[in-house]
Amino acid sequence: MLKYLMIALMFSLDAMADNTVELDCLSKNIYYEARNEPIIGQIAVALVAMERVSDKRFPNTVCGVVKQGYKPGKRDCHFSWFCDGKPDTPYEP
Repeated sequence: MLKYLMIALMFSLDAMADNTVELDCLSKNIYYEARNEPIIGQIAVALVAMERVSDKRFPNTVCGVVKQGYKPGKRDCHFSWFCDGKPDTPYEP
């Protein structure tokens, strides 16, 4: 998980750097969306999330972007891992 947190930190805004909840959302999003991808794929996931944060059409927080579309009992999230019903605790063997 440390690797994903490092990538998240690279893309965090100064205002977000002190917000551990936002960093956690970004690092989990990288982990669940691209953990089996090369580093460029992981960076791409971080870029998508951060670009959405800065776009007026999306929520203005990373957690808002990651959780966008969530409705209990439905699987309409923009990032599928958030709605898959599985535990959101990263596991690194």
